[in-house]
Amino acid sequence: MSAQRGRVFLWLPLLALALTPLILLWAPPPLSHKLEVGALLSVLPERCERVALYMGYPACQTECPQALHALASREDTRCERCCVLFVNLYGEGAGSARGALDPAQRYLNGFHTSPQWRGVSPPPRVIKALEAQLSTRSERLQTPLNQPPRVTHIDLVWLLKRPRSEGRANMRAWRLVGFTKPTRFVWGF
Repeated sequence: MSAQRGRVFLWLPLLALALTPLILLWAPPPLSHKLEVGALLSVLPERCERVALYMGYPACQTECPQALHALASREDTRCERCCVLFVNLYGEGAGSARGALDPAQRYLNGFHTSPQWRGVSPPPRVIKALEAQLSTRSERLQTPLNQPPRVTHIDLVWLLKRPRSEGRANMRAWRLVGFTKPTRFVWGF
């Protein structure tokens, strides 16, 4: 019996070592990962300390409206220092004109008009940098001219928090504290 146990204990470390690459491939991004997306988050009011970040696009007819409706339905539980940021994955120039309301903000206003709800259409390089930091990706799809543009993306709300030690003036230091499906979102993060 003890010889059999010894063989089992010998195989456990080897099994763990063999499975480590697979676990690392499917693991979510590390929690409390410092994000350097200050330029993107600078559109938020200074008092924001928690951000629910959703990446989608205004012509989306499936996930984006459902996600933003789910966030809006939880507005009554939102704290005063909590904000929503909608990032337009189609990027700048997607229907925007100089001096006009950003298409992401225009789309977001259909769900909620609070000053703590902001939409932004950053340039593609900023989108790619944000996706790299959040370990996600999106892709523009070719569509016929008579159809709205489409972008494949992940239907998640990213939960960001500004560390208290960084001070209120530092809008560049944010931490990823988690992510969730929009239907499971709560402001208590």
